[in-house]
Amino acid sequence: MGMVLQEGERNRPPQPTKPFIIGTEREVKPDADGLLFFRLNVPPGSRSLGKVKVRVQGNIAAVGR
Repeated sequence: MGMVLQEGERNRPPQPTKPFIIGTEREVKPDADGLLFFRLNVPPGSRSLGKVKVRVQGNIAAVGR
């Protein structure tokens, strides 16, 4: 799953966009600029093993520099 956290307007906290399903492969063009978050959707208390590979392309700005 993925979600973009948009920068908040003056004196307002950042606003999350609607989460979207990525699945095994997905090309996404977000509607808004912001921080991109990924999350694995697994049942609570389960134990997951494996690897996740993510490739991000485009106009990407470094955060906190």
